[in-house]
Parts: sequence; C-alpha cells; structure tokens
Amino acid sequence: MRNQLRDILTTAFPDAVVAGHPKHQLSGYLHISFPGLDGERLIFLLESKGVLVASGSACAANKGLRSHVLGAIGMPDEVADGSIRVTLGHLNTPENIEAAGQIMVEQISAEYDRTRK
Repeated sequence: MRNQLRDILTTAFPDAVVAGHPKHQLSGYLHISFPGLDGERLIFLLESKGVLVASGSACAANKGLRSHVLGAIGMPDEVADGSIRVTLGHLNTPENIEAAGQIMVEQISAEYDRTRK
C-alpha cells in the first residue's frame, strides 16, 4: 500500500522527492517531500480533511527543528522543509489509501497553486 500511495503522489507531482532506497524501505512508511512547500502547513491542510501525516523525519518529530537526518542524507533545506511522513498500519486498505491519496493530491495541488500566486 505504501507503493500505491507513492505512485499516486509521484504521478501527480513528478518533482516530489521520495526519501530512502527504492527497494529497502519499511513497507508501512512513506517519506515524501514537495519542494517549495511547507510541510507543517501540509500537515494542517491534510488533517483538516481527515488525512493524518507528520513532517520531517521521525528522529526530529515534535522538536520544532529541521531534521538532521534529512540533512545527513544530503536533502537540501528547500526539499526537507516540504517533507511529510505517512505511516500505514494493518487497518489501512487499498480503498482508503486511494481515497487519502486523492485528498492529498487535491490539497497539495491547491497549496502549490497558492504559493505560485
């Protein structure tokens, strides 16, 4: 299901940056960045639509700091700042991943439109 969500988002946003090795990742974890956007604002927008995500890396969660982990893997600040983390669990289904993916595409598209004005 991680791959399903990743594919929805990278198809809609070809400039999105997926962190991690393509094959050696945790199956229920997606870290994706949307360059030029604010990850904290994305969290607010997505949560307002019922999609729960987090920002940065798990190592820097809730510290209000830019992730040293993302910096250590060479992720530029502009990319790291637009990062969100999605953790999937055993209760997720392909259907709700599809629904969440569509909400994410709508909200992220609107945010890109807003920032380009």
